[in-house]
Amino acid sequence: MIASRAEIRAAMDGIIQLWRGDVTAFAAFDRSLEGFWRSFTAAALGAPIHALLLFISKGESTGPLATWRDAMVEAIAYVVTWTAFPLLMTRIAQRLGREDRFFDYMVPYNWAALAQLVLFTLAAFLRLVLPGFLGAVLMLVAIAAVVHLQWFIAREGLGISGRHAFLIVLADLSLSFMIGGVADYLKA
Repeated sequence: MIASRAEIRAAMDGIIQLWRGDVTAFAAFDRSLEGFWRSFTAAALGAPIHALLLFISKGESTGPLATWRDAMVEAIAYVVTWTAFPLLMTRIAQRLGREDRFFDYMVPYNWAALAQLVLFTLAAFLRLVLPGFLGAVLMLVAIAAVVHLQWFIAREGLGISGRHAFLIVLADLSLSFMIGGVADYLKA
């Protein structure tokens, strides 16, 4: 199932409102099972943006992706990242007694991932043209904005404490770093 243009636009508008701390923005998302599956449209839309971000980021450090094998490893890591966390969240939501709020969390979370990719890509581009210190500060601001958005979506979407929301963000980041680490290992 692919989200319509109207659903994509509503989701992106909803993410902007969530970034501003507007709890009513959850209504912008179809938080049903069907809406959950359509929210993975964000992964498809984000794939070329992710590839561009990889190219920019790798160009700064170790050079662009060296081989087709590197590109394949990164593509698989991208898919695994998009699928592993929702699987983990089914268990976490169950342990927190919030199974009924799973879609309230995961649907905005998935759409937020697309907005985050756009933000990080813009920040990475600006980092290339800004002096070193300013580029680093810009990237830190982008990271802080993303972590805050993820925390807010977890807290409000699942209806949990700020502490539990922080732990969910930490679990997400840890899982992403693990998957990225395995991808880097496979490319070495």
